[in-house]
Amino acid sequence: ALPISSDDIYIWKDIAYGANNHVKQQLDIYTPKVLSRRAPVLIFAHGGTWQRGGRQHLLHVSENVGITCANRGIIGVVISYRLSPEVKHPDHVRDVLSALKWVVSNIHKY
Repeated sequence: ALPISSDDIYIWKDIAYGANNHVKQQLDIYTPKVLSRRAPVLIFAHGGTWQRGGRQHLLHVSENVGITCANRGIIGVVISYRLSPEVKHPDHVRDVLSALKWVVSNIHKY
């Protein structure tokens, strides 16, 4: 995915982290253009009792989290996960864990 660029940050949208390539198993990354070598990473998972929500559901909240992080020298990662009733617990938690593992393995590329 190519980044969206603003004056101070890069934004990568809709990056798949799951093996199923499910639309809910995606994340967005917000990085400062000037990035310290060991920048901290904040991962944001939306609320919704495993039943509702997503990165795009409250877009202003998710984007504000990512943009606020990037503007402060932090890499912001905003994730979505599959919801009930499509999946049953603990599959939601497994999605979040898959996103965390993806970030640990891949964030250095961004």
